[in-house]
Amino acid sequence: MKIIKSENKIEIKVAPNKDWKYAFVFIPAGIIMIPFFFFALFVLLISLVKLDFNKFIFEALGIFLLAFTIINYSLWLLIGKEKVIFSENLMIYNISNGIFGRTKQVEIASIKNLKTVDKVYNSELPFIPDTGRINFDYKGKYFSILRGLKDDEIKDATEIFNEQILKNSL
Repeated sequence: MKIIKSENKIEIKVAPNKDWKYAFVFIPAGIIMIPFFFFALFVLLISLVKLDFNKFIFEALGIFLLAFTIINYSLWLLIGKEKVIFSENLMIYNISNGIFGRTKQVEIASIKNLKTVDKVYNSELPFIPDTGRINFDYKGKYFSILRGLKDDEIKDATEIFNEQILKNSL
């Protein structure tokens, strides 16, 4: 975990937990799947242009989805990161594998029931919900973030969250 503090914002960056048995399998698999991904994409595009949906369309679609998933996970293991930025009255949460990502903005004053999770099952899977180390409710929705936090980093991250919530609730 890396914490960057400036005048009007605090940024927390967390890399994924790198379980090397997964990296040993999925990173080479991701590299191997790159040509399959482009070949399947080519077959799908040719079928779409010709409007000839033969029996190979289902195999191409399956290979395309499998390759996309494995490449996405490999990128997560290599260069993935989670980032939380506290700025003014907003918390901006970003999860990215280096190419694809998603961002959510949350009003800090609306964060309720902040809690931490001691043990997380499958914390290295990036897009599986409810596996983060910090959980809270926001406007009736449940958020689970920062799945890559290590046990000794949870306290520091929770202190920053509590500090920001207290500052914005006044």
